[in-house]
Order: sequence, then C-alpha cells, then structure tokens
Amino acid sequence: MLGAHSITIEEGYQVRVNFLSYDNYGNYLVVHRTNNLTGIILLNEELWQDYQYIAFNISSIVGNTDLLGVVEETGLKLTLSKFDEILIEHKDNLEFIQGYWNDHTLAPRTLDATAKNFVASTPISKAYFENIESFTVEETYMVRVIYIDYSYNQYKVMLRTNTMTGTVLMDEAFWGNYQYIALNISKSPASNIEFN
Repeated sequence: MLGAHSITIEEGYQVRVNFLSYDNYGNYLVVHRTNNLTGIILLNEELWQDYQYIAFNISSIVGNTDLLGVVEETGLKLTLSKFDEILIEHKDNLEFIQGYWNDHTLAPRTLDATAKNFVASTPISKAYFENIESFTVEETYMVRVIYIDYSYNQYKVMLRTNTMTGTVLMDEAFWGNYQYIALNISKSPASNIEFN
C-alpha cells in the first residue's frame, strides 16, 4: 500500500505531516514532523521511511487564521487518492531554465523576484555522472546541489546544500543515498543572471 496513495491539500491550506511512535498502551508520541507542505504529498517510501504512524496538522497559509469555526470541515481540506497513473521512467535530459529549486518544492520557482538571480537545471540521475568524478564551478559563480526524489512521476526536493565554489567531488559522500540531483547556479555575490 505504501507509495500507492497521495494527498492533495486544498489551495489556501498547508499541512505538516507528523510521524508517530506507538507504545501499545494507547499512547502516540511525535518523533518527527515535516515543514509545512502544500499541493500534493506522495505517500511513498521516501516519506514514510521507517515510521508506521502519521497524523496531520492543518493550517491556513495566512498566518494567525482562526480555524475554530471550521474544525469539523478541516479534514475535508485533504483528499486521499490512489495513484493510478502509468509510471513514467526518468530520462536524463540536462537543460537549464531561469529560476531555482527551493526547499520541498516539486519544480523550480520561476516567477518570484528571486528567480532572476538563478538558473536551475533539470533533474539528472546518478547514472548520468557515472564516469565523472567532479565538476568545477567557474570563478564568480556558485552552485547549490539539490538532492531530489523521483517517485510516482513526481520530483521533490529532499535536501539542498550550502552554496559551493571551486571543484566539487562527486564521490559516495556527495551522493549519499540519493539517485537524482539538480543544480541552482548563481553569481557570487548573487545578482541578476541574464539567461536566454
């Protein structure tokens, strides 16, 4: 059942997923929780990890919004769906667009004021870099490596590094358990990048 479902969050609301332990005496304890998430959450192995129980905190994306009058309706802000699309295999196609990958996003941000300072790559697999041991960031530029999960036809940012300059080794420590990366490229210091 894991990975076969997704949750769609109604526009205007956000969710924190709380991962719980259970002591077999009726008590649950929060052991980890996500940042606020919007859009679609895939209930896949990457999300579940080794946890067995989850609960949700639902809030309005507008701060300090009182939900007291709609408590009974709040659960309706989440829609559980079974994943029934045809799985699409990832294809390596290195391209760049104006914009940047932000924390926990499903695609690069291209429209906000910060986007003009960045160029973002498409996600590329570890296999694409099979015979590449390192890459060098040109002087006056910096790069953030974006570690990405690809499950059930959806890319999701899992981790972003600090900015890097110079030569970056692509060894096992670089990859960890990740199979896909993307890049955010910017000037150093960050400023408008002309991109065509």
